[in-house]
Amino acid sequence: MAKNRVRAIPLGGVGEVGRNMWVLEYDDEILILDCGVMFPDADMLGVDLVLPDITYFAREVQ
Repeated sequence: MAKNRVRAIPLGGVGEVGRNMWVLEYDDEILILDCGVMFPDADMLGVDLVLPDITYFAREVQ
């Protein structure tokens, strides 16, 4: 990635309520913005919270 470049990345939930997450990247720094959480629907038995998909961060660490 080029130096001094800011990347804004939506990691899900764009256009939906909950599960939204935006990430800003600058050099080797990552800032998480607007990390949403929603409560499960009635058909999601055994689920307490619905969280955004954070597999992007696991890929960045390796």
